[in-house]
Amino acid sequence: MSNVEKGMIIAFFAIFGVISTVSHLVGRSWSTVKNFLHRYYKRGTVENLPHTGRPESLSNEIKGPSYAPYRRTGSTHVSKSALHVSLPTIDRMLREPSIKKWLAKKRPKLMADHAKARLQLALAHKDWTVEDFRRVIYSDECSVEKEPAGHQRWAFRTSQEK
Repeated sequence: MSNVEKGMIIAFFAIFGVISTVSHLVGRSWSTVKNFLHRYYKRGTVENLPHTGRPESLSNEIKGPSYAPYRRTGSTHVSKSALHVSLPTIDRMLREPSIKKWLAKKRPKLMADHAKARLQLALAHKDWTVEDFRRVIYSDECSVEKEPAGHQRWAFRTSQEK
């Protein structure tokens, strides 16, 4: 329940004094409103108690590469963050409603001669100003892969990142 809903329940109960009216106005069940009000008056705060049990070992801010193979995601992540995260923990994290498994799009391979040509272009224009670059029309903007992958790659991303 959000803090806004909690505040509405307290305000409506102070005005009407009837749990069924408050539950109808807030859109929560009678028992939910009753239990919340009981806890609120007993504790004197709307804050929830901390969860019991072991804390999560993997937060949303700490994730491995979103395109890495499933087993390598955990090991890469663990070595970089010094956490000991098991594969079941990674599996639970990836099953969150906001994260889905998408087939990664195939990208053109970046060959050595292409990389050399791009480097030469960058060195030739390293002294250009922002205005110089604004006068250029780019027609081949795309992402490329540095090394070819021999298998399908899956990306773990939200629908906005797809």
